Amino acid sequence: MRTISQQINVCYEIFDKYKLDLVNTLHKELIQMGATVAFFDGEISKAEINTINDTFVTMYTYESIRKMCEEECLNENGDVGKVPEVVIAVAEAEKKEQLGMVATLYNTREIYNTFKQFGSIITNCDGARLSREVKLLDRYLEVITQYIIDMENKEEKVENRTTVDRNKDFSVEDIDSMDDMKKILVEIEGMIGLTEVKQEIRSLVNLLVVRKMREERGYEQPFQSMHMVFTGNPGTGKTTIARKLADIYKCLGVLETGQLVETDRSGLVAGYVGQTAEKVNAIAQKAMGGILFIDEAYALTDSKMEGDFGQEAVDTLLKIMEDNRDKFIVIVAGYPEPMEEFLNSNPGLRSRFNKYISFKDYTAQELYDIFKHMCEKNDYRYDDAVKEKVFLDINEMITNQDENFANAREVRNYFEKIVSNQANRIVSLGSGNVEELLTIRVEDIE
Repeated sequence: MRTISQQINVCYEIFDKYKLDLVNTLHKELIQMGATVAFFDGEISKAEINTINDTFVTMYTYESIRKMCEEECLNENGDVGKVPEVVIAVAEAEKKEQLGMVATLYNTREIYNTFKQFGSIITNCDGARLSREVKLLDRYLEVITQYIIDMENKEEKVENRTTVDRNKDFSVEDIDSMDDMKKILVEIEGMIGLTEVKQEIRSLVNLLVVRKMREERGYEQPFQSMHMVFTGNPGTGKTTIARKLADIYKCLGVLETGQLVETDRSGLVAGYVGQTAEKVNAIAQKAMGGILFIDEAYALTDSKMEGDFGQEAVDTLLKIMEDNRDKFIVIVAGYPEPMEEFLNSNPGLRSRFNKYISFKDYTAQELYDIFKHMCEKNDYRYDDAVKEKVFLDINEMITNQDENFANAREVRNYFEKIVSNQANRIVSLGSGNVEELLTIRVEDIE
């Protein structure tokens, strides 16, 4: 993760790219946001003032911070009504340059990330995140986020087309449901880690958008199988990404209904002759118009027992896939090496799946970020001692992991255990003030 200085330097590089004189504006608006968030409760600590001064080499005092906050524009509900000038300038410049098939303003989102990171530093300055400060920061960020989404969607659509001029330029924005698809892509970009997966998704979506554009113009295009293979260990986001893809495919008209139907060997294989084909047909029918997601798909073919019907399930599924080529998509998922054996078990399998996405294990920093996100989402806070202990525990999880290590799910179980321990501690005290209800302490971590 970048330091705040490194993140600000990224902004400088963006300004240079678009030849924008915004350095002073960036500093001013970051300071104003940080000061307002810190002062929202009517007080500002020495640590918060020092953080602002150290970051921007300034000499603000308590009085100058107070005066700045009085000038900040908040409406009667305490909402921030204005978008930072620096965000507007970069978004307009990037939108003007935007030539990609999916118009996501990545550089503008880096400016957003800078506001978010500095705001998070301010809210954590005293070692305890105050809920009212966090909520005001969230309102700042929501205003910026909505502006970026609006800018990405700022194109007039052609409504009620009855005929198409094949020689007329075609805009990506002419595609129905483009707005909804962009929101899904933003959600994917906001997920922790998964850098290579995100790149694969962007590439895949660009391909589908171009195919949609060609289809709208009436041009012929070759059939392309959309069935996919997800390889990776448990808890690396495979099911989540599959669900997002189902929504994207529905937006683009690739799938009619866009539901995700999850299953595994037990949902496909029966114990008697004839029953397996019935089970496969039944679950495939549920997935029609959406995605059939088969977890640990290699379990269908790894049994050597006589009378096992796993291969029958595979054969039946392949036949359904061939007969319904445009009606649903199959994603098979599992550990990398067993999935290779699975795809080699039947000559027809590998030829049906032409897209492979690898989900790598999360790093220790990414797993900590997931833990941190869970705490923030559920209004828990903690000090540096807890942070250090969590980091040690996560590193120990990674060092001592076995084949069943579940990445993000391990962190969720870890978080839930801490919450349970915290509850036991509070109840044992006989009474708990608000501070205790919101705070995780070292003794809550076993």
